Amino acid sequence: MSLPSKLFKSLVTIKNDLKEDIDAVFTRDPAARNSLEVILTYPGIHALVLHRGAHCLWNNEQKLAARVISYGSRIITGIEIHPAAKIGKRFFYRSRCRCRYR
Repeated sequence: MSLPSKLFKSLVTIKNDLKEDIDAVFTRDPAARNSLEVILTYPGIHALVLHRGAHCLWNNEQKLAARVISYGSRIITGIEIHPAAKIGKRFFYRSRCRCRYR
């Protein structure tokens, strides 16, 4: 398969995975109002997107780059996911802290 074909196929996969992740948020979080809000403000979504990139690099023997992305993701989101971790479909991480304010 040529490089442009691989790139296009991976972009379609990324789009479909992101849509499934957003749907999982709407299924599990009654406070979610719209897709843009979820994409921009949910650190679990940010961590998951960055993890998928790091996981792809890890599987293609780019271990250092994968660990750097994982580390950056932890700094940004407070959520650490090892690049070798396999995460299934419709995963949802609601909060990075255990405290709730009422």
